[in-house]
Amino acid sequence: MTNNNFQDIEYQIFAALIQIKGIGYQTLYNFIKNENSLKSILQTNNIDELNKLLGRHINSDFLIGNLWEDCLKNLLKTGQEYIQFLRTKNIQLLLYTDNAFPNFPKNMKNPVFWLFVQGKIENLHNQFILALVGSREYTNIGKFLTETLLYGISNTDKPFVTISGLAAGIDQLVHTLSLYLHIPTIAVLGNGLLQNYPENSHYLRTRILENDGTIISEYFPNSKPTQNSFIHRNRIQAALANVITPLEWKIKSGTAHTVKFAYEMNKKIICVETPICQNYYLAHALANEDAEKRYSAKKYIFPNDINLFIKEIQNNDTITNYPTQMSFKI
Repeated sequence: MTNNNFQDIEYQIFAALIQIKGIGYQTLYNFIKNENSLKSILQTNNIDELNKLLGRHINSDFLIGNLWEDCLKNLLKTGQEYIQFLRTKNIQLLLYTDNAFPNFPKNMKNPVFWLFVQGKIENLHNQFILALVGSREYTNIGKFLTETLLYGISNTDKPFVTISGLAAGIDQLVHTLSLYLHIPTIAVLGNGLLQNYPENSHYLRTRILENDGTIISEYFPNSKPTQNSFIHRNRIQAALANVITPLEWKIKSGTAHTVKFAYEMNKKIICVETPICQNYYLAHALANEDAEKRYSAKKYIFPNDINLFIKEIQNNDTITNYPTQMSFKI
């Protein structure tokens, strides 16, 4: 976080708002997307004006008082206290105006305005971020492709970072093998950082943080996951990565959403399979074929093409720099 006092006030306002009953993720997201400024909260004169500004009827203990000026002071104090609480959990709040905020593509249909981060923020700015995604119920082919790819990139001099979603299946395999091979890894959650989901992920999350990895979420710290939140978070995986590779998937799946998001953001999509996929793992081969036709994805056959794959993802043409500054206000 920056040390600018004006910026600190914006963080305090944001941190206070997410604690108010009636203000959920979508309310605050729409508020910022509609180019409202967080500092405009301090320009209201009463609760009715605040409700109108937020488009919500809210009720909060720290907004009760004789003088509205005192209510707003309590708002800032509550936000400051919550930021301090998050720090005790090693959670840092980043707003998109912060210099440390990731370089998200400017052409995102649903931009990212804030992130809650645990671990090494520098990973979010790595030049070679590889999104590796796939099925929750993977087979031997998914395991083989994941191992071949990760062992391959671990033998290069490029500072690769992997990114996945911590879900059971391919995601956890990616994180676990990345740790084993000393490749920094980023986990993007579809729930708040104070929620332990999936239930079996606590140990893996701890290991990621202990090994210079990063865990991020767009959702408020206590938010529980929903089906839509996982689809929504997939756009962040695609947005942060330079290259997206589905390791085992189907045409209709959560992974397919990530691939589609990647295409919409002009990211490079590289599919991988083995010579036997057409005969024994047809669903995966058909998904790759669909991505080649629909999204102009490239495809490599492992294990023979692993060096070609590495050369492809190291190509500077796969790296796109996007301006961080957007037209929205904070």
